[in-house]
Amino acid sequence: MLKLQWSKLLPLNKEIIESIPSASGVYRLSYKSAEGAVYVFFIGNADKSLKDAILSHLSSSETNVCIKTYLANLQCFFKYAEIKNDEERKNCEKSLYVHYSPKCNINIPSGNIVDVNFN
Repeated sequence: MLKLQWSKLLPLNKEIIESIPSASGVYRLSYKSAEGAVYVFFIGNADKSLKDAILSHLSSSETNVCIKTYLANLQCFFKYAEIKNDEERKNCEKSLYVHYSPKCNINIPSGNIVDVNFN
């Protein structure tokens, strides 16, 4: 099993994102429903900087309309895990994608499905 060290569930805002590492890894964007359940709507892979990758979703240059809609209308959060190895990162991204079936991922991630912890 690929044992990841996940961050806490953090509010998706610029100040908090600025404090996270500029390391490679995977991340997930989510929202909290009125009942308090958390739903993942996007899985991402940062080959260079988690901070830059996550911040890019808040910028005006974000092209994914689905992500923009979630960010504009719901209270959103993120979690991340650092993964230096490129192959492990791609496999983890694919495994997270298959597990969560996020609505906003346009492309299916490459990589293989591996056993990974989700929390």
